[in-house]
Amino acid sequence: MLGGCVKMCGMSYEDPKLARLVVQDGKQFGRLLSAARHANGLHQQEVANLLNVSRGTIAFRERNRRQITVDQAVKHLDVLGYDLAIVARDD
Repeated sequence: MLGGCVKMCGMSYEDPKLARLVVQDGKQFGRLLSAARHANGLHQQEVANLLNVSRGTIAFRERNRRQITVDQAVKHLDVLGYDLAIVARDD
């Protein structure tokens, strides 16, 4: 399902499925949530309904205006068909 590794800035909404993404800060994570939603053809309200939260919560998360817990991130990504993974860097 997932392809090779790409950076957040190289992601487009037209991608049929997002590849693995390297997220280095909260702002990038918000963009990832937005891009994953778009890749699945969903509106913010549809994701909000799936998560039983307000549309505003989804908008705030996507713009990194609200902190999100790990549990919330896992659930949010799960409804979009993605997993949260922590991997070692290639330093």
